[in-house]
Amino acid sequence: MRTAYVVAALSSDGPERFPGLGRQFDDARDGAYRPDLVTYFHARSTWQYLRGDIRDAHRLAERALATSEYLDPSGVGAAVVAILAETAALLGERDRASALLSRFRRTPSRASGLVDGSSEAHVASAMLLLGAAEASSSIARASERHAAAGGFGSAADVLRTGVRFGRRRSARALLRISDRLDGELHRMSADHARALLADDALALWSVAERLAQAGLRLWSAEAAAAAANVAGAPAALRRRAIGHCRAYAEEQPLPGHPLLRLSGPAQPALTRREREVSDLIAAGLSNDEIAARLRLSLRTVEGHVSRLYRKTGAVRRSPARRSASQE
Repeated sequence: MRTAYVVAALSSDGPERFPGLGRQFDDARDGAYRPDLVTYFHARSTWQYLRGDIRDAHRLAERALATSEYLDPSGVGAAVVAILAETAALLGERDRASALLSRFRRTPSRASGLVDGSSEAHVASAMLLLGAAEASSSIARASERHAAAGGFGSAADVLRTGVRFGRRRSARALLRISDRLDGELHRMSADHARALLADDALALWSVAERLAQAGLRLWSAEAAAAAANVAGAPAALRRRAIGHCRAYAEEQPLPGHPLLRLSGPAQPALTRREREVSDLIAAGLSNDEIAARLRLSLRTVEGHVSRLYRKTGAVRRSPARRSASQE
């Protein structure tokens, strides 16, 4: 059941829409007996990956891999290897990622088509992170195979990876099947593809904000990086996008990710409270709502927001979202 919900979160609206599932994962006791620990740890790893908590995702996938040596009744061993390959590549463990890619090709999958699509998306990401020459053609073949079998959601999962890394071929292919897709996440992916093909920095930044609100922090940082890298992007937007990326990188250093190595002046470090306020802004909360959530006065929150904007340029919002008391 938990695995099914994780797949639903991935293919529809993102982890922010499933707070109850997140609480179940956070409260789970790792030492308790379960009939299928591989599936359990894989589900937890996928959840952390979706939230952009890459180190935790990697740690949990390692546990799943170790457990799969003894027990894998659901046949998700290949999926575990795939997510490990991407997280290892993100963390800069290139040799480990390469070895896992080789292992993935030797490991037969006994899971559903939905899981296969997600696995191939992780593998595609690892290949792109490692600079594999055949990455784009591999994405095209995998997506065409899923689409031919009627698995348009799985095809889109694979193509989304290409879009995340700025591959225009993947963007065009994703838009060709966009009318066969359901869910807000697929709509965001299609908008990301359109913005990429149009070199529209503002539209890319809008996608980054929506991904952040859905709880998909890694993908949000990637879209923000794409916005910052558009030639001729407005200076204020570029500052905001770079600040957004750096705020994420400060919490989740990913030395293996070339897209998140942005140029520009270094940003001052954020305090713990400023990071909390920044995360709640990204989730769409107003100043009043943030004050209530953190048990702070509205004036204190406004002070944090003002300092955040001076430091990063990344958090200014429309007046309607600043304070409900001003409406």
